[in-house]
Amino acid sequence: VESMNSRALNYSVVQSAKWKPLLCNRFFSTVGKNTEIVGGAGNDRIVILGTGWAGFNLALNLKDSPSTEVRVVSPSNHFVFTPLLPSTAVGTLEFRCIQEPVRKVLGQNGKFVQAKAYSVDPEKKTLVCRSTHDKKEFAIKYDKLVISVGVKTNTFGIDTMTEGDGIYFLKHLFHARNIRNNIIDSFEKAAIPGTTSKERERLLSFVVVGGGPTSCEFVAELYDFVTNDVKKLFNDLVPFVKVTLVEAGPALLGPFDKQLQSYTLGLFGKRGVDVRLECSVTSVESYEEEGFRFPPRRAILSDGSKLPFGTLVWSAGLKPVKFTDSLDNVLPKAQNGRILIDDFLRVKGHEGSIWVS
Repeated sequence: VESMNSRALNYSVVQSAKWKPLLCNRFFSTVGKNTEIVGGAGNDRIVILGTGWAGFNLALNLKDSPSTEVRVVSPSNHFVFTPLLPSTAVGTLEFRCIQEPVRKVLGQNGKFVQAKAYSVDPEKKTLVCRSTHDKKEFAIKYDKLVISVGVKTNTFGIDTMTEGDGIYFLKHLFHARNIRNNIIDSFEKAAIPGTTSKERERLLSFVVVGGGPTSCEFVAELYDFVTNDVKKLFNDLVPFVKVTLVEAGPALLGPFDKQLQSYTLGLFGKRGVDVRLECSVTSVESYEEEGFRFPPRRAILSDGSKLPFGTLVWSAGLKPVKFTDSLDNVLPKAQNGRILIDDFLRVKGHEGSIWVS
């Protein structure tokens, strides 16, 4: 789907020759009086928001278009091949193997700005951004705008599900790096003389939340890591390792073929993975245990059970980023919050000036 969207986006932006003047009936100004407009008038400039699949691919295709000025705006200065992200979390692949610097694919006509977009003025064709380094606000003019900011992790309102202290998301490269560090730290803590068996079980308990492709791939990679690397380096700790996969739905890999779902469930069963279907994590709590050297935490499940863990990886859902939410009164949206587009990813009412992918 992402590949198809990228092709449609490339065709629509790169091949279209005529651009229609537009008026926005739902317009309101978002550029403050003290916001500095940088980079000039922005005539014949394409601004791309995001360095994911669509944004990176479009920037690459515009590399050899010298008459078109390209500006890429994103808090991330690299593209990540996300299907291989779980492999980097356990060391199967190094981080550099799945990333590509954005500036490397930009031509002489392109520039990258490390910042987050916060609002857009479709009538004035102005985008307000903030630097990721000092939070200073500035504005950029555009002729065509491509919004490909992606989505972020959805914790479904669970206040205690925040990153840190053993809890990690798995969507970006720094997430995988943090997970890898915590896995190594957990084994090192468990190996310290005097650590009780019960605390070793807690430290080496891995809870993965979500039954989608990312979660299932991470569980498979974690199994390989334990059976290959850990067995050589921490052989005496292997019996303490436990992996639990929690999925709120009735099956793993929900959108996929049932045969694949059954195969994955059976494979995990053979490998000793504790798969809990139709069960969800409702909260996380700290607790005290006599003889523990390190502060313990545990996940509370919807069936009332409690899972102590050393590492919890949350990959259970996605939701729009703040920038997309901020467009409620700027761009037309469906009832589900999605921006309305046509077959060429052009925003309804803004054909020729704004695309979304």
